[in-house]
Amino acid sequence: MTIAEIDGLRSGRRRLLLDTTPLVVFVLGEIAPRLIPRYGGSGYSEGHYHALFYLWKVYSKRPAHVVTTPHVLTESLSFLNKLSEPNWTQAREILRSLVADVDERRSASKVLMGSRHYLELGLTDAAIWEVAD
Repeated sequence: MTIAEIDGLRSGRRRLLLDTTPLVVFVLGEIAPRLIPRYGGSGYSEGHYHALFYLWKVYSKRPAHVVTTPHVLTESLSFLNKLSEPNWTQAREILRSLVADVDERRSASKVLMGSRHYLELGLTDAAIWEVAD
């Protein structure tokens, strides 16, 4: 999974669901797009950042239209911790400001580990699957 638009439960609204790599690419692009190829995962470029930036601007204008999980945020911080100063501090500050506009969906790990998706996908993607379901 990367970025997925999901239908809002009962409301029919569309939402942007952020996974780890797109979130990391977005944060890196906010710091300096040149960091994306090195820290953002193979195959990602400045063009991906610009697409994510556009999606963020469209979806973040409406409350609860950008969704993620604590598992995704934790995984994202783990990737961003590879940065050196001053980029490391900037990444944490950017992530903190982004979270203010995100609908963070929480599920207990024991519930997620009991789901049929956990063994196949792992904990973070099982959490994403539950949010998207």
